[in-house]
Amino acid sequence: MAYFSKPEKNRIPPAGMPEPGDEGVRPGNVIVPSYRDMYGSDVPLYHRNFRMNQAVVEVAGEKNRPYIHPEFQAELTGQISDSEARNVKFRTNTPELGGFLIRTNAHYAIFDSDFKAFGNGRNDFIGNGALVMTDDYAQAVIRNCTFETTGCVRPCTAAGLESVMKVYESRLISNGGEWPPGYQFGFAYGEGVFGHKRGDEDNPTGMGGNCRPHMSLNNSRVFFYDSEVISDGWAALSTDSVHGRLYLEANRCSLKLLHNGYSSWSDTGASVVYNDCDVDCAALLYVVTGEASIAINNSRSRSGRYGVNMTTNSNDASDCVGKFSVNGGSFHTGREVIRTYSQNAYIQFDGVDLKSGNGILLRSMLNERPRTAAVREDEPVYGVKAVYCNMELAGSILHEDPARTMAVTLVGTSLHGRVQDSYLALRKGSFWFATEDSFVGLVGDVKLSQLDAAKGVAVNAVGVDCPLHGSYVLPSGGKLVID
Repeated sequence: MAYFSKPEKNRIPPAGMPEPGDEGVRPGNVIVPSYRDMYGSDVPLYHRNFRMNQAVVEVAGEKNRPYIHPEFQAELTGQISDSEARNVKFRTNTPELGGFLIRTNAHYAIFDSDFKAFGNGRNDFIGNGALVMTDDYAQAVIRNCTFETTGCVRPCTAAGLESVMKVYESRLISNGGEWPPGYQFGFAYGEGVFGHKRGDEDNPTGMGGNCRPHMSLNNSRVFFYDSEVISDGWAALSTDSVHGRLYLEANRCSLKLLHNGYSSWSDTGASVVYNDCDVDCAALLYVVTGEASIAINNSRSRSGRYGVNMTTNSNDASDCVGKFSVNGGSFHTGREVIRTYSQNAYIQFDGVDLKSGNGILLRSMLNERPRTAAVREDEPVYGVKAVYCNMELAGSILHEDPARTMAVTLVGTSLHGRVQDSYLALRKGSFWFATEDSFVGLVGDVKLSQLDAAKGVAVNAVGVDCPLHGSYVLPSGGKLVID
C-alpha cells in the first residue's frame, strides 16, 4: 500500500487541496532533474544526428548565404536570396531528403511557396526528411506556404536545438505512408522506427499512424499563426527529445487528425499553448508526460474518443507533475475527458463547455507497465488534483490509482455525477448532485444545502475540517453518511 490513496478522516492529501491557478506546494524537496541527470549528456541524444540531415538548400551562418546542393535530386524553382526565398516550388521523390535546412545562427524567411515530398523519412526525432528544418540557434519565418508529405515519418517542418521558427498563414499536410514490407511494429523509438500501428476504435491508447506534420525538438521555440494542420495519424504538432525548455504555441489555427493520434504531445521539459484554435481529432486530443504542461485557451477541442492522456516517460521521477489547463471555449469527447496513468497531475478547467460522451470527466488509473520509478510505500507524492471553475458539469470522477490520492475543488460549479475515492471541496456557491453511490472526503466548510443525491443513492464520506457529521436524508431522497 502506498502512502495513502483514499480519503481518510481529518487527513488532508499531500500538497493540500488544489486552488485555481495554483499548483500548491509539492511534498518533499522536489528538484526537477536536469537533462544531464536524466540522460548523462549535456547535448540532446538526437542532436548530433540532426546536423547530418540532408537538404537541398542549406542556409548557415550570420551571412545567411544559401547553398544549393547540386548532388541532390529535386525540383526547385523560385527566387532564393541571401535573406529570403519567395515563390519556391519544391518537389522530391527522394526518401529522407529535406528541402531547406536553416542552421548555425542563420536568420531566414520563406514566403509564398509550395513544397511536396514523397517517400519515407528515417527518424523524425531528428527531423529527417522535413521540408523546412531549423537548428543550432537559427531563426526562420515562414508565411503563406503549403507543405505536404507522403511517406512514413516524413514531417513537414522540424525545429532543433535552440532554434526559433514562426509559421504564418500556412498549411501543413502529412498523408502518412505504407509501412515497408515485413515492418515489425513496436513502441520503441529510434532509427527506422516508423510509428504506431493504426489500430481500431477499441485501441485503448488512442495512438496510431506514422507521420507527424511538425516536430519540435530540444530547446526550440515554435509559433504557429492562422495556419491549418492536417494529419492522417500519429500527431499534428508534437514535441520530443526535449532538453528542458521547449516551447510550442499555436494561435488561431485549425488542427485535424483523421485517424488515431493526438493533436499535441507535451514531453518532459516542454510547454505547449493553444490560443483560439479549432482542434478535431478522431481518437485523442492531447498528451502530457512527466514534468510538462499544456494550456488550451478559448479554443474548441473535439475528439471522437479520448480527451487527454497524462502519463510518464522513462527516466521521469515518481514525484514529477504534469499540468493541463483549459480556459474558456469548448471541450467535447466521446469517452473519458482526462485519464491519468500513474502520474501526478494538476488539472484546471475554467468556464469551459465540457462534455463527455461516456459520462467520465476524470479517471486515474494504475499504469500496469509504468515507464518511471515506482512510488515508495512511505512517499507522499503530489497525487491527482483538479479544479473546475464557473461550470455546469455532468459526469463522474473516478480514482483508481492505488499509489496516490485524488483531490478535486469546485469553484462556482455544479456537478451531477459520481465521485469515487476522491477528496472534494465545494467553494463559492458550488453544488454536487450524486447520481450513483459514491465515497468522498468532504473538505472544509461544506454545507448540507450544497449536496443532494438521487433516490436510492448513498454517499458515504469522511470529513476533513467539515462541520457535517452523521446521517442525513437529502432533498431528492438520497442519503449522506459522513464520519
